[in-house]
Amino acid sequence: MADVQASKGASAPKNGGGAAALQAARAAEAAADKRAEASRAATKANSEILNSQIETAQQAVSSSLETGVRSLEGLTQNWLRAFGATASNPDLAEQSAKNVQAMSQASSALAKGAHDASRVWFDLTQKAVQTNLEAFGQLGACSSLQELAAVHSKLMRDSLQQVIESGEVIARISTDAIREAAQAMRSQAQPAI
Repeated sequence: MADVQASKGASAPKNGGGAAALQAARAAEAAADKRAEASRAATKANSEILNSQIETAQQAVSSSLETGVRSLEGLTQNWLRAFGATASNPDLAEQSAKNVQAMSQASSALAKGAHDASRVWFDLTQKAVQTNLEAFGQLGACSSLQELAAVHSKLMRDSLQQVIESGEVIARISTDAIREAAQAMRSQAQPAI
């Protein structure tokens, strides 16, 4: 190590040019660290915003479902009064309850699927930001046009692979959510009246 420093010192100009280059390299490294920290902070902020939006969307779906159920119950009562069906029918009441339960289960399955798919998409975005930050370092270290082209094509290939893999996961999650929602609806199939 001392030999390397001695040889660097021996080849550095006497006028302090080596010290200036070292100082410039340190300043560039500090600037790169600040950019990386800013990117990490932005990614964290985006993560918090996305989590908040997902939570708000889930609450909105739940609230809408509850409101819909109450409206359906009120509409059913009004309809029964309008047509003179004042006597309660336990079979109809039970079937209505089963229908509402099926809709609730199906909606919950779809909301969970949307949440899980959003999470995968967000993870892909986070990973892409991190990969791009690392890519700048790899591209900056290239010493020839051929090396630059090889590194760039590898980075593009890796990026496309990430998108494909995430797309497969999102498709699987979506398919599972739809299947679960359909099963909930089928399990409460309405008999002929």
